[in-house]
Amino acid sequence: MTSTPPRPQPQRQPPVRVQRTSQPPVPALQTEESVPDIKSLGLSFEHKAPNRVDVTPAQAKAWDETRTALLWGSPAFSHILYTMMGEGGPTGAYFTNEIPIAACDDKFLFLNPEAYFRYNLGERVFIAGHEIIHAIMAHCGQLKRHERRGKISYPDGVTLPFDVNLFNQSLDYIVNDLLVESRVGTKPADCFHDKSIATGNDSAIEVFRRLYEDQEIQSKGGGDKGQDNGKGRGKGFDEHLQPGSGEGKNPTQAEQDRNSSEWSTAVAAAMHSAKVQGKLPAAMEEFFKHLLEPQISWAEKIEAFFARKVGNQTRGRSWTDS
Repeated sequence: MTSTPPRPQPQRQPPVRVQRTSQPPVPALQTEESVPDIKSLGLSFEHKAPNRVDVTPAQAKAWDETRTALLWGSPAFSHILYTMMGEGGPTGAYFTNEIPIAACDDKFLFLNPEAYFRYNLGERVFIAGHEIIHAIMAHCGQLKRHERRGKISYPDGVTLPFDVNLFNQSLDYIVNDLLVESRVGTKPADCFHDKSIATGNDSAIEVFRRLYEDQEIQSKGGGDKGQDNGKGRGKGFDEHLQPGSGEGKNPTQAEQDRNSSEWSTAVAAAMHSAKVQGKLPAAMEEFFKHLLEPQISWAEKIEAFFARKVGNQTRGRSWTDS
């Protein structure tokens, strides 16, 4: 009697990942057409965090070079990246193909490797610094609060309807000027930057008002052609995601979970470290000082307090609403 040979066992296949193959360096973005205007995409990851992807060896090397340049030129930003945003990954970045170029949710630095590594080294440093400032300032949470309220009120009695695209632009104009004045990296061509609109010392709601009024003039046929809605002065290279996007978390819960004291401590340590090394530009020092000793109105303080306490119960309303 002949014995039956054992049946071959099926081999388990490894999970599919982005292929790691060497690729030649991708040329830097140069033309206006190659920089998408992405501010109106409205990406949302409230219930599911963006998928992570691996990077190629060439991209990993480029990111190492970017981190080194950021550490050498802007050690304060490196400190924040690794102490407060390091959960994005061991290298400080959350690589995903579900955003156009770069993004922030007040906690993670999101990068699309295929698009981001087309920029040259100086531009990559600038973009990384841009997202880090958004996280430091909790800009995504600020944007979300204004969006829930649906309007922006000013001390002179003026109230303007909230426009998410204009507010996104307002934040970017301010951040970009701060980076330019502090000589952080190289400003990408055609990004939002115009000192007649905003400087690094301006508030987002005041810049929003300028853009809104300019838009109103354009809609009535006045002003310079081509400047409608802030367009013509620049384009965006990043997305301002809802707080908690990197963890698929509810935005309001993510805002409540943010530890302001911990962020303030990290910012103070980053400022001190950079100053000791002689690498804290005057504009950046002023920014950090203002951040650590903010001039906040009592209305904003009280509203932030109630937002933390009652969360979604005030959705769509402001305590100052009549």
